Amino acid sequence: MSRRFRATALVALIFGGLLGFAALITLTRQPPPRPTNSATSVPITPQTGYIFTDVEPSKITRISVVNHGTARAITYTRVPGDWDVVDSAGKAGAPDLPNVARMIQILATLRYNRTLEESSVVTYGLAGDGKVSIDFDAAGKSYHLRLGEATPYGDTTYVQRGDSPSIYLAQTAVLAILTNALATPPPTP
Repeated sequence: MSRRFRATALVALIFGGLLGFAALITLTRQPPPRPTNSATSVPITPQTGYIFTDVEPSKITRISVVNHGTARAITYTRVPGDWDVVDSAGKAGAPDLPNVARMIQILATLRYNRTLEESSVVTYGLAGDGKVSIDFDAAGKSYHLRLGEATPYGDTTYVQRGDSPSIYLAQTAVLAILTNALATPPPTP
């Protein structure tokens, strides 16, 4: 064999070894597969989109949030130049305007990550009216959203729109902003 052939073969062998080493490192750094259970073994269609496609933030005139576990409710109603707030006991208070603004923006732009192809809503905490229900009016039309259980990893929550049979997965952190209005009673004006 010639000297040139041996040098080329040595370079090719070193290059192949480096490629194999890089592949080994890449494969060992892969995250472990997620475990499956009854809540995640349902066929999931990878989709994304808006839950409410026809809502404009400026057209929202009323937002009502109800926690069915604690029976606590709060309703925000738009009045000229401001918002009124009333809790489940009928007690009026001063609205948290920055939170109302966030809620309006979220409702108009709420996105889902996936749609489940499942008919059993009990498994997902959506039986009846769900754990939390949110009703709002925009441009003379009423909308209803049911929030159920969080997924096993807690990053998304099962939700349903109105009387639609579709079950969507929406970001839990975003939905927490909507339910934050129930955390503390509104301050008295």
